[in-house]
Amino acid sequence: THTHTHNVGRTSAHWHCCHCRSHCLANERCCCVDRRACRPLRARVEQVLVAQPDVVVLYRLANLLRFYGATISDLFGVSEAAPSDSEADPGTIPASPTLVTLLSDLHALALKVFFDQLNIRANALLVNVEPPPEGLEAPAELEHAMDLLRNVLSCQDVYADRGAQHERDLDKILTCILDPLLEMCTISASRLDKVNAAVYIINCVYQIQSTL
Repeated sequence: THTHTHNVGRTSAHWHCCHCRSHCLANERCCCVDRRACRPLRARVEQVLVAQPDVVVLYRLANLLRFYGATISDLFGVSEAAPSDSEADPGTIPASPTLVTLLSDLHALALKVFFDQLNIRANALLVNVEPPPEGLEAPAELEHAMDLLRNVLSCQDVYADRGAQHERDLDKILTCILDPLLEMCTISASRLDKVNAAVYIINCVYQIQSTL
């Protein structure tokens, strides 16, 4: 019995040693991949952002970066915002937070560029506001803005986690587009008499509501 217990102890110790060795090796490989991936990833994303692509592409990129940041964080058991010395769960490989932090930083940068460009597009609605169409239907500028909003919101359907960040982004996007859009409609309607102005505003609001 003593010999059997001794052998079991040696086997357990050997397994533990092998497990720790493989754990450390996996961690080293992960950190190596982490370091090698960061520089080209940062360079490529910044290259795309400097080119100032369409706002829909910018928002799709921001959501993609957030999605992969969350996915990698979950995969290696580290928090997206965790410092480098944070402790991972015992059963996970403690990945270096370098890549996670980079993805978080790039997401924030892409989101900032997106909102900057979206503000430029939205505020352009207030430049040279046209009179209402003769039929008092919603103007073409409003329809274009609603197409843009629809395309932007479709990016959330693909990548968003429907959490608090999703709600904050949605509120900010709607405010960014709808405030200048409604102001444009109001300025345009001011050139009409009260009855026609009311009809025109109702048509504009209905078009907006149909999109939302």
